Amino acid sequence: MRKLITSVLGGSSLALLLAASALAGPSPLEPAVPASSNAHALADIYWVVFAIALALFVLVVVGLGLAVARGRAADARATTDPEAAPSRLGGARLAALVAVPVAALVVVAAFVLVKQGAARRPAATGSSIAVTALGTSGGWTYTYANGATSDDLRIPTGAVIRLTITAADVQHSWWVPSLAGQVRVFPGEPAQLSFRSDRDGAYAGRSTVAQGATATPEIAVVSLAQSDFDDWVGKAATAKGGS
Repeated sequence: MRKLITSVLGGSSLALLLAASALAGPSPLEPAVPASSNAHALADIYWVVFAIALALFVLVVVGLGLAVARGRAADARATTDPEAAPSRLGGARLAALVAVPVAALVVVAAFVLVKQGAARRPAATGSSIAVTALGTSGGWTYTYANGATSDDLRIPTGAVIRLTITAADVQHSWWVPSLAGQVRVFPGEPAQLSFRSDRDGAYAGRSTVAQGATATPEIAVVSLAQSDFDDWVGKAATAKGGS
């Protein structure tokens, strides 16, 4: 029995160490570094669900190990004492086995509902700009209120971006993990997405839907200081009007 308990505890410890080492470095399963309140909310959901799932995994492994140990102990007692009562799962333990996962599910559901609003849209503070994103088989085109267009989305840092996403031909998806969650659109069915970049920088994304010649078109967002954005969007509109 001691060997079994030692093996169970050793296996659980090894699993925790492997999880910790995996999280210490870049991982494809780890969420992108948040650069907006939307992405922060999504990251919070990820880590809470991850922590609860890991805790349940450890409880299940330890519980199974203890159950096997109790079964072996009961078999040993039955060998020496044939009239010994068999080991049974008491009502309190059975209730605990049901209550723990149910409570975990309730916590996860409540947390996701609370964070869902923040993950979909930022608080409406400061200025805002409207941009239309058109998805085609060749990539994305962004059109601003003054008529300027661009192949990458350029936005002012700190402003709420109200993005109207449309599809020209087939299904498209728009996803920049550091800024917002994924949005899928179909021709004739535009979708709305609002987010706000917290800091200057370039953020990469990718469509998760195959789109013609370009299997998964890359998406680029450049967050600029307000003055730099105003200068760029004004020049882009002038260039378009003069061409």
